[in-house]
Amino acid sequence: LFERSDHDFPDDAIGMVYRLERDKLNEDSIDVFIDVVKKRRSTRAYIIGAGTFLKPYQEKVGDAGILDNFIFTGYVPYASLPDYYRKFSLFVAPVWKESFGQVSTFAMSMGLPVVGYDVGVLPEMLGSQEFFTNDRAALVGLIVDLLNDREKRIEIGRLNRERAHEMFSVEAMVVKYDSLYESVLAEDC
Repeated sequence: LFERSDHDFPDDAIGMVYRLERDKLNEDSIDVFIDVVKKRRSTRAYIIGAGTFLKPYQEKVGDAGILDNFIFTGYVPYASLPDYYRKFSLFVAPVWKESFGQVSTFAMSMGLPVVGYDVGVLPEMLGSQEFFTNDRAALVGLIVDLLNDREKRIEIGRLNRERAHEMFSVEAMVVKYDSLYESVLAEDC
């Protein structure tokens, strides 16, 4: 489902896909998007999801005077998610806590760079610390730099797609489980 066959990557769109709740986000998570749009007025920000923070995020964006640059979708059906990922130039993970980050692996599979705060398993999933920081201004800088460098963004996305398929695909899971079961059964003999 989370595949991209085309090479038509947009250059001016960032997005996230989360429940807008305290389990992963906080009141300030939207600020990264606001700061990026203020630096790059042509950038669109997709906020996919709903929850406690939806209205406060909309209010913050409205107060910043950039509501026209934002698309707040609320909850969307799972089958619609790939169409939203196709609108992104890159995926932003402005989370304070992350145990696995399935939405990030979806972005990887779609050939997108993933940038965010250096929390939980995100850098391990991506195989690099390069696009993760705990400083908001530095994160905004990473995002803006990637938006301004299409070739780099596409190359990172290509590497992410390869890593996602190699490590997180159903096929990869089957091979790993098969190997695990074989080793466990061999111990019992």
